[in-house]
Amino acid sequence: MNPYSVYDYLTFIMPGTSVLFVAFYGWFGWPWAQPGASVLVGIIAAGFIAGNAVSALATWLEPMLLGGRPGSHPDGLWGQFAAGDRYADRKDEIEAVFKTRYGCSLNAAYRQAQTELRDLGKADGLDRINQQLGFYRGMAVAAVCSLIIEIVLDLAWHTHLPPGLWIPIFLVTTWLFAYRFRRFWRWYGDYVIRGVIQLSDAPAPKT
Repeated sequence: MNPYSVYDYLTFIMPGTSVLFVAFYGWFGWPWAQPGASVLVGIIAAGFIAGNAVSALATWLEPMLLGGRPGSHPDGLWGQFAAGDRYADRKDEIEAVFKTRYGCSLNAAYRQAQTELRDLGKADGLDRINQQLGFYRGMAVAAVCSLIIEIVLDLAWHTHLPPGLWIPIFLVTTWLFAYRFRRFWRWYGDYVIRGVIQLSDAPAPKT
């Protein structure tokens, strides 16, 4: 597995720093001068730690972004075979291709297909999409956490972030990040399906 890239670190730092900012600035404001380099390093480190906590929560909540129950195993093929999806009329054909190649159910074969594509060095696209998925998942949950913090601060004490502005912002950004997550999830599944079809010398899928 490749080591973390800068993008991978930002996937933790951005959500974590966003939540810390809303909690800290909402409660205290920012009456101090500009932070120095050492303080910025501390903020980044705190954001990374908080981002890992957000990531853990996001992993548990991830199935909800796909219409599932929190903590359940998300459907890797979500968005591929339902009415209106790209392969809505080709599920039987694609299932036969996967079963012929891997000899098991479609969901189990889908997981094996990811492993095979990586072993063959054909997973660069999957890795890039997976980075996007991690970012959008983390930011969607960070937006929800920020929304909750803002509401609690406003109701329980006070907030330096005007609720009339920031509550709608958090609601909209939650929806936008969730939408992008679902879109990239579809692309990920489509990439795997196309890769297996190419390996199996099957006809190219219709677009």
